[in-house]
Amino acid sequence: VPASTGPATTTTTLASSASPATAGATITWTATVTGAAPTGTVSFRNSGTPISSCGAVPVIGTGNARTAACSLSGLAVGIHSIVASYSGDTGNAASTSAALSQVINGAASTTTLASSANPAIAGANVTFTATVTGSMPTGTVNFTDGVTSISGCGAVAVAGFGSSRTAACSTSSLGAGSHSIVANYSGDAGNAASASASLSQGVIVASPVATTTEVSSSRNPASVGARVTFTATVTGSMPTGTVNFTDGVTSISGCGAVAVAGFGNRRTASCSTRRLAVGIHNIVASYGGDATNAASSSAPLSQFTY
Repeated sequence: VPASTGPATTTTTLASSASPATAGATITWTATVTGAAPTGTVSFRNSGTPISSCGAVPVIGTGNARTAACSLSGLAVGIHSIVASYSGDTGNAASTSAALSQVINGAASTTTLASSANPAIAGANVTFTATVTGSMPTGTVNFTDGVTSISGCGAVAVAGFGSSRTAACSTSSLGAGSHSIVANYSGDAGNAASASASLSQGVIVASPVATTTEVSSSRNPASVGARVTFTATVTGSMPTGTVNFTDGVTSISGCGAVAVAGFGNRRTASCSTRRLAVGIHNIVASYGGDATNAASSSAPLSQFTY
């Protein structure tokens, strides 16, 4: 009786119909099993996880090299490790293919940008709308002024239906001048990232906003040598710039250009001194204005030092 030689050794190789492929496309992987007229099935895995629709694909064909195919769409953007495993049969040993790197690229997207007002008035709201066109795009848009994200507009969700969707950002923080605005789309599992062309946004001052400046003292009267802090409150349209604190006609030392700080339309600048001589001092806070706000000065504050 001839000695049994056991199952024939097999080899399994794997090929892709398209790699790289675009997200959403249908890809077919074909496993070729070479052995002794192999039958049985082939299972396909994606990065170690069984592909549910391709768990036991029959080997078909004639001769000693036969095939099994698996088709799939919807793979996320990235690189997927595809492996085909042949089950073997009574005459053929099992075998597994080398891993195939399946590359999925995002569908090309385009991003365009529009402004609700160009030029816009300083201090007024302007809305930038990005339109992202791709394969039902999701994700976010970052609106930048130069290289800096516009406050509150760093990750605006894309919304809408169909292949063209939008994201909008409103701001009133742009100062007078020219701004280079860009909408940067993040991309998603099915769409590549894209950026709009730069939009030159002009911001003008129709006429300076009238401001008021008030000054107060932390202690009045104060003893000679005591620390006195003067606080100027500037009311306008989100005023910036500086305040000059004067005693009579002379700037108080160290208080000639104190930056306005805070938020909203009512902001402050403070100055401290220990150098007030005995007597009555007429303290005035003079706001220098900015691109949007007119200059203004407080009424004199009578500061008593004894």
